Amino acid sequence: MYRYLILTLILAAIWSCEQPKSSDKSAGASVEGSSKAASKSSSQDREATTEASISENTPISETLGKTKEAVQTIKNEVGEATEKITVATDKKTSKSQPAEETKSVVTKAKDKVVETSKPTTKVEDMVKSEVTEPVAETTKPEVLKDVVTTTTSRPDATTQETPDVSKPTTTEEPPVQSRPTDTTPETKPEKPRQAQSKPMHSYFNYVLSKYVTDQGKVDYQGIKTEIGNLDKYVVDLQRFPPQADWSKNETLAYWINAYNAFTIKMICDNYPLASIKDLHSGKPWDHKWIKIDGETLSLNDIENVIIRPTFKEPRIHFAVNCAAKSCPPLANEAFTKTNLDVLLEKRTKSFINNTAYNDLTKNPAMVSKIFNWYKEDFGDVVTFVNKYIYDGVKPITAIDYTEYDWTLNN
Repeated sequence: MYRYLILTLILAAIWSCEQPKSSDKSAGASVEGSSKAASKSSSQDREATTEASISENTPISETLGKTKEAVQTIKNEVGEATEKITVATDKKTSKSQPAEETKSVVTKAKDKVVETSKPTTKVEDMVKSEVTEPVAETTKPEVLKDVVTTTTSRPDATTQETPDVSKPTTTEEPPVQSRPTDTTPETKPEKPRQAQSKPMHSYFNYVLSKYVTDQGKVDYQGIKTEIGNLDKYVVDLQRFPPQADWSKNETLAYWINAYNAFTIKMICDNYPLASIKDLHSGKPWDHKWIKIDGETLSLNDIENVIIRPTFKEPRIHFAVNCAAKSCPPLANEAFTKTNLDVLLEKRTKSFINNTAYNDLTKNPAMVSKIFNWYKEDFGDVVTFVNKYIYDGVKPITAIDYTEYDWTLNN
């Protein structure tokens, strides 16, 4: 600002000085008009004439002097202002030094915080990577970020609120520690995949093929030595009951195997014993203990409530086994949807022509009491028996029933 003022005054002074000189030059020009020879004689004479005319002009001299005084005054003021600015600048510089030192301290502190927070950041990354898989317990990334910004020690350190010192506190309560949030989805017990899975009949097939003879004699003691195989099959039967999309043969095979497997299980759980009728007050078939598809069933429920009225298949009486000597022999293989018809036919024909159970040579023929107990399933018993007798055997015309032996079929 001072510089512009000084420059303006100097230009004004120069302009005021130029005006008299121009008028003086016009006077000299008139002299030159009267005598060109005198004006051209010497440049030194012209300068002397100009200085003389300027010195004789009093107002110009006074103006020049006042201008010089004003310029000097302005210079003095500018000098004083410059000194003040210099002093103020020195003071500002001296005050800015602590601020610069403070900035350097803050910068160093930030560097330390960054260095100390690096391990925590690694822990955060590890936790984030582990949260993608189900684990027992972990920390949510949001919680961990809060921890990282408030601590530089352990990632599991908990933060505390700064107490308000302006308010008096009566008792100091311990800070509540935040527990890591379990991000693992809640695991529920897996329900049996009833629509997709089926019993493994191979377990039962192994037991039957190893511990049941071709004549149907059962080695219960041997089964007990490998009871795990029978137990696995029983569990399968309970977990995977028949479904609506199963075929008729597959469902019937399931229930025949279930009847035989649970009968063997009952004997093995109480072995040794002489007869199955020694159990449950002589009525083991009425004992409800078989849990399938949310219901508790007895052996009689499986045979007389499910199999007989549902399938109306008389040949099942030569497939289910009641663990007695007079009962049709137990097959030494499991029933399946593929072998059901063939095995039922084979077991029926074998039993009817087996002289240990039936004597077809007599008249009337002596047949098992099974034909009497379930005659409604067979229709005309004579016709049914004659259908299965071996070739060359004379057909029967009348029947009578043999005594039933309830001794264990071991």
